[in-house]
Amino acid sequence: MKKLAKKFMTAAVALSMTATMFAATVSAADVVAGSNYVENEFIHLYCGSDYSRYGLKTTGGNPDNPNDDSKNLLYPTTSRMFVSIDGRVFTLGSDAAPVPDEAGKKITASKDYNGLTVERILTIVPNGNTNREDTVEFKMVVTNNTTENHEVGARIMLDTMLGSNDHAPFRMPNLGAVTMRTQLEGNDIPEMYQAFDNLSEPTVVSTGTFARGADKPDIVQFNRWGSSTNNTLIPSCDSTLEIGDSAVNSIWNEKTLAPGKSIAYKTYYGLGEFVASGNTELVVGATKATPNFVINEEGTGYEPVSLIGYVQNAGSTGLDNVNMNISLPTGVSLVDGDATVNVGSLNAGDTNQVAWKFNAVPANVERVITVKVSGWVAENTETAQEVTYQYVIPAIEGAPEVPTEEPTEEPTEAPTAAPTEPETEAPTSATNPTVPATAAPTAAPTSAPTNAATNAPANNNSSNTTNSNTSSATGKVDTGDSQSAVMILAMVIAAATVVFVVRKRAK
Repeated sequence: MKKLAKKFMTAAVALSMTATMFAATVSAADVVAGSNYVENEFIHLYCGSDYSRYGLKTTGGNPDNPNDDSKNLLYPTTSRMFVSIDGRVFTLGSDAAPVPDEAGKKITASKDYNGLTVERILTIVPNGNTNREDTVEFKMVVTNNTTENHEVGARIMLDTMLGSNDHAPFRMPNLGAVTMRTQLEGNDIPEMYQAFDNLSEPTVVSTGTFARGADKPDIVQFNRWGSSTNNTLIPSCDSTLEIGDSAVNSIWNEKTLAPGKSIAYKTYYGLGEFVASGNTELVVGATKATPNFVINEEGTGYEPVSLIGYVQNAGSTGLDNVNMNISLPTGVSLVDGDATVNVGSLNAGDTNQVAWKFNAVPANVERVITVKVSGWVAENTETAQEVTYQYVIPAIEGAPEVPTEEPTEEPTEAPTAAPTEPETEAPTSATNPTVPATAAPTAAPTSAPTNAATNAPANNNSSNTTNSNTSSATGKVDTGDSQSAVMILAMVIAAATVVFVVRKRAK
């Protein structure tokens, strides 16, 4: 009996070791590094053979979107960086082959320009809205190794391409669809931009975010790629011409770099999140321009957040008197503007958008709030559609208790009846209408958006109905949990087998 028990104990140990090795293999497969690329289950980042260019595409893409696998986010190896030194502009190259790091998240390269070292650092970072590592920080660092001052500037050019669409238009807060060449400066530069091929049935969605604060670019261009390839700091951008083959230029004007000092330039681009109401005549959608509430520098309140609502006429005839509304809970109010906006008429296939900015009153406990965006055609309640997003609002020590009253922001001309087939859940992705894990930049390359402040709560990944380990849409468990589950299951089975055999032999 002892020998038999020993054999089963040996088998149990072997089974546990096998489970551990299996779980470790699953974990190790999350990131991969090659000679000129890094990738994970979401995206594949790679450099061209001449080391000066790079590309980005999806691997599995958004796990809630089965249509965005193996799709381009940038045109293959045509994006590049430029550095301006004392008025002369160089296409940033490399003195040696780019070096992927062992963690499979970063590719670095460097080149010396007459005593100034310029590093190109491409890093896969967490998406500020979903916390998935599906965003890239494109970064340049210039270091002055000389004994003299130099005037230094930079441009980071991204040759955008969504799937097979190399002419994909841009959308951004307050401007809507951008199809004409556009140059923005100063406060006109948006927090983010987004591109998708179709509002009602997008197959791949991208989001770009600009660094904020001191790292913010001086100029941003939504321009033609062909006009963006020359060795110039600020390419020509004729606003009377269509963009065509699209590209984004983030530009920093030259400024003095003292001896021994460094300066960094960065921008963010990757997968985006978009929530739509479904395939109906009037399609309502929304996307977050900023991921969550963060505490302001003074620690007395929050930075305002922005949400963009989209509406599209997916029918075959025109729609008149189309309205959109944002509904906010108590303790959250608009910074300016109206909750309900009449967007006018929409011809078949037309799209319009509304951007809302709002803020919350300080409270001494963390809150999770729901914001609803709805759209309808006046006097036609059957057209009413809505989507929802959730936001995390961190606690502020010493602030009053959280408000408990009912929401006050309701549509001023809301439909009097619900849709004939109301949804029971709010959409979670561009293709799967259930509540979303939401979608952007900090000074350090630890998350995509710069406004994802370090004092935000640890669980501010803004998943609307999920936690950091489980997806309600797929039921999948993250690698860490699957590893623990496999090991525990193996040990339980082995132990139960030993007990059963020993008892049977004892009889």
